[in-house]
Amino acid sequence: MRWVQSEYALKGLFLGLLLYTSLQGPDWKTTGKLALYMLAGLAGAIVIGLLRQLKDLARILKKPHAFLVFLLLENPFLIYLGLVGGLGFGAVELFDPATKPAEGETAVPKPPLIALSVIGAILGYAFSELRTVKDIRYRFGIAIVAGGAIVYAVVMYLEDFSGGSFLYDPDKRKMLGFHILLGLPFYYLLCFVGIAEESEAEIAGLCTMLGLSIYLLKFPDRMPAAGFLLPVAIYFTYVTYVLNGLRVFKHTLRGFIYMEVGKMRKAILAFRRALHLEPNNALAQQGMDWLHANIEIEKVDAGTLALLDPTRCLKRVRQLLGQKPSADEMKKAQHILDLVEKLWPKLTSHVQYHRAVAAIHAGQLEKASEMLADLLNPEGWFPDDAARKTILFDAWQLVLLAHPGLKQRVGEPQLALPGRRMEAIGAVERQLAIQPKEPNIVEFRKTLYAGLQEIEYFDAAKERPPADFGHRYAEEIGMSMINDPERWQRGAQYLRMAANGLPLRRPSIFSRLAEAYAKAGETIQATRFLQYVRDCGLEVGLPSLPDDQRAIYFTTVKRLGDEAAARGEYDEAIYNYSLSTHSPESGVPTLRALAEIYEKKLDIMNALRITEKALCHDGRDPDLLEKKDRYYFSLEVDALAKTAKDDDNVRKYFDVGYCVKKAKSVLDAKNTDLETLDWVHHLVSLALVMQPKSITALVQKARLQLRKGERTGALTILEDVKEMKPEGNDETEAWFYVHKQLGKIYLDELNRADLAIPCFTEYLNHMGSGAETLFDLAKAYEAVGDKAKAIQNYNQVTAYETHPLRWDAEQAIRRLKGG
Repeated sequence: MRWVQSEYALKGLFLGLLLYTSLQGPDWKTTGKLALYMLAGLAGAIVIGLLRQLKDLARILKKPHAFLVFLLLENPFLIYLGLVGGLGFGAVELFDPATKPAEGETAVPKPPLIALSVIGAILGYAFSELRTVKDIRYRFGIAIVAGGAIVYAVVMYLEDFSGGSFLYDPDKRKMLGFHILLGLPFYYLLCFVGIAEESEAEIAGLCTMLGLSIYLLKFPDRMPAAGFLLPVAIYFTYVTYVLNGLRVFKHTLRGFIYMEVGKMRKAILAFRRALHLEPNNALAQQGMDWLHANIEIEKVDAGTLALLDPTRCLKRVRQLLGQKPSADEMKKAQHILDLVEKLWPKLTSHVQYHRAVAAIHAGQLEKASEMLADLLNPEGWFPDDAARKTILFDAWQLVLLAHPGLKQRVGEPQLALPGRRMEAIGAVERQLAIQPKEPNIVEFRKTLYAGLQEIEYFDAAKERPPADFGHRYAEEIGMSMINDPERWQRGAQYLRMAANGLPLRRPSIFSRLAEAYAKAGETIQATRFLQYVRDCGLEVGLPSLPDDQRAIYFTTVKRLGDEAAARGEYDEAIYNYSLSTHSPESGVPTLRALAEIYEKKLDIMNALRITEKALCHDGRDPDLLEKKDRYYFSLEVDALAKTAKDDDNVRKYFDVGYCVKKAKSVLDAKNTDLETLDWVHHLVSLALVMQPKSITALVQKARLQLRKGERTGALTILEDVKEMKPEGNDETEAWFYVHKQLGKIYLDELNRADLAIPCFTEYLNHMGSGAETLFDLAKAYEAVGDKAKAIQNYNQVTAYETHPLRWDAEQAIRRLKGG
């Protein structure tokens, strides 16, 4: 069991013993003896503790009252042993369980000593476990319920087992109440000297016994309920408003007492605990400051020194070196600085700064100037010295604003050195992050930026943009100057600096710079900054840009494309227009302009690609449709073949269907000149480059050859197509057309009726077949001498009563039957 839990068990044991002795019916004499036993135990504990501290006798004699409290706090085990042991000894010595009642008195059952002691210890241990309940509402409620249950149990005992002698005998009742009441200060002393912090459980135990004693004393006489209500009210008030403050006070008191007797480690821990419970407690802050200011590092161990807070040490130095410090304050400040320099070498920069301040107060301006110049010179320090960065603002403020002599000796010469102004600006920016609205710092920042030159900034930004630099502030300065004819160039410097550190705002900054240079007549520079807008958008990535910056980017690349096109710089125009097409707002106009630029470059393939993309937005645009006709007409077959071989993307936008449909529409017209037929040949050739096995394209090629009288070539194509397997409606239609056309050629031109029969038979499966197909099939059967099938097909023709071939079919039937 840990000592903290042992403390709670001993507190419970004390209450059990107190209740036991109270229930024995003691008189005032016995109660006095019992108090003497406890005082004797307490005195013994103090004497033993004193003997352990004889080495500090000289200090004891200086402040005996503080040392007495120290002995109580330093020896909780002895105090518990003395008080609980004294009470236990008195319970055994003064109350004999075998004692018989006087003659005429009724024997009253008395509770066993061991039973009440064990119950008390268990109850104390339970109180220690109550501290682990995190929700204060539950702790509060459990403590009240437990206290009420204890009071109820004691009262029931007094009524049921004591025969009511305590409750109905006024003298015994009052004596019982006074006995319990007089034991409570000793109980609270146990709570005070204990290592464990006071909790709701201990106060619940105290208020329980207090309530019981008030109930027994019937105080006040006319309000017996106060015996229950008053302790509850005390408990609620104490826990809600007093407990935490008392904890802080006890830890603070311990800190001061430990400090008085030279126990610095324990003093630091006590003050730390107090400040943890209440960070802004003035008394604890004062004690911790005093300890840091007066500790003698030669007289404490390394473990204690490791507990010190360097920030508090430096804070105390700053306080001591305020307005006109006295000689004693100067001495204390130097003492603390020696401490910091020895324990925390990383804080050398802070020590040097404060020593310089001390030198100024001592009138040693030359010495202070040397130390501050060394502090402001980065060459003598590590580049990432975090401690130096935190003190640089104070140093720059001191040499530039606080002391005229230092400004002339240190501030202005340092500021003129390469890189120093940027260091000063970084210090101010870091301080502004802590105090963003401090007027003096804001004004100091304004002064430093006013003298900043562009070369100074970019020297510091060679590897990366400076982290401690107000790029947004530089942008604000630049924007305020850029419209001023006298100061626009200075404003441009600030904007270039801002753009370097604000990649997501570069489009608006560079765009504003382009406007300024254009207004000044420097068109080359203006164009260059417009190109910077484009380049930074590509570098950062469009998805990363805010909406307003992305809009500026797209506006700029469109403008660059228009200007390049006007200058005849087609490649530049194409590059910018292509970027502009990624804008949701670009649409047909941008694509049209891009297609026209490609056309001017004689890049028909890309002009066609862009036109097809534009037609996806508006498929009925007359200009785009005219362009499409023109580009397909101008596209060389060999060029398409080469491009398609090298770039698979061509197949994604090349419109084979357009070529076939256009060729078919021309061939469907009866009066077509040779020039138009050449266009058909071109379209069909383009389609076959992309889809060599296209049935629809091959059919149009065969039709073209038939139109031009190239029968042999046409027949070869048609026979090849006949053996192909069609896919889709268009190819199926073309495939059936081939069977019909081949049948006619075989029958009418080549006198091969045997070959015509299967072609016509297959064509009958097409929904477009009818009387004409049946008539041709009958003619073919007649040609091969199969009269029966010929008559059969002629008969089917006659079923089409309104068809002109009906009469020819009937005549043929008569002829065949007559023959």
